[in-house]
Amino acid sequence: MSEPLRTAIIACGSRAIQMAKIVSLLPEFKLVAMSDPHPDQRAEAYKALPEPKYYESTEEMLEKETLDAVIVETPPKQHTKYTLMALDLGLHVMGEIPAVDTYEEAVQLWNAVNSHPDQVYMCGATANYRQKVRMLSYLKAHNMVGKMVYAESEYAHGMERPFKPRQKVVEDWRASYDACRYCTHSLGPLLNFMEEDDVFDTVACMGTGRHFPCNWKDHAMVSILNTRKNAVVRFLASFGLYKSGPYHTTRIFTDDGMFELYNEKLRIFKPEFSEFCEKPEIMEIPFGRFPMRFERDFPVEKVLSAGGGGHGGADFYMLEEFADAIFNKKPSPCSIKKGLVMTLPGIFAAESAKEGGTLKKIIYPWEA
Repeated sequence: MSEPLRTAIIACGSRAIQMAKIVSLLPEFKLVAMSDPHPDQRAEAYKALPEPKYYESTEEMLEKETLDAVIVETPPKQHTKYTLMALDLGLHVMGEIPAVDTYEEAVQLWNAVNSHPDQVYMCGATANYRQKVRMLSYLKAHNMVGKMVYAESEYAHGMERPFKPRQKVVEDWRASYDACRYCTHSLGPLLNFMEEDDVFDTVACMGTGRHFPCNWKDHAMVSILNTRKNAVVRFLASFGLYKSGPYHTTRIFTDDGMFELYNEKLRIFKPEFSEFCEKPEIMEIPFGRFPMRFERDFPVEKVLSAGGGGHGGADFYMLEEFADAIFNKKPSPCSIKKGLVMTLPGIFAAESAKEGGTLKKIIYPWEA
């Protein structure tokens, strides 16, 4: 490795701070600056990480700092704007998910990334780097998962306590966001069960509306998707239902078995696994909240302060692969195409919901 990548993070919210802590632990990176228009958020970031330089204006930061890479951690509606800006400046970019906010932005970003072949654009699909999903990737590489027939996945950031209106300096982006758009955590892992030429083809979606006080116009939204290879997916997205427990759960039924992602566990049922059992059994593989690689001497207290390893260690893996692609001139670990395959279904689902559940054809920029 040559000199570490001089890196800036765009935004200073809680997610940005978590990523900044992990970036600061990895020798591949040197965190030099962060930006955010909100002074309270900059103050919180400074408390956690006083070393970087802080800017109110992202444009000023990009103009003044000498950078190699940026990590975009803004709310979804700003992802494309800052990704395009950074690419035009010759920087490598890790863009937060969802990759884009509209189909028009998808076309812009697709063209921009392909116009900058010497720069790495990586879609920051955290869910794809969780240890249970990495295990799925390993099983797929060894032809042990089969072809997806049906799947159901839930992203349910519910309300654990009675709703109380609260004044916030920074408005929660979820309040004005169609929950069905936030589909990447759920659809991304399903790509492990889809053939390389398969994509989500059609979608229909309906929302619950508001039945009791909350910040969101729909307590939940449900999408039904079909892939071009005729697999069916049910996706539940919720920011406003009363619930506790795991946020992300997924069950995938294939022509070879059943795979369930639950908390930090992977549960597998394959008939051949029960050949010598008295009755059919499910294999359960538990994973912890820390990176599985131990060759690096990370101080435990710093890993804990980085959010228990960042999404169960996923953020460590994701950032390492981003750096590896840059230093070793490898293809993007999570390409613009893969990012759009897991993002665009949510955009068309939102259009469907506005029309009362009309079936929508999902369009991709490389086919338009």
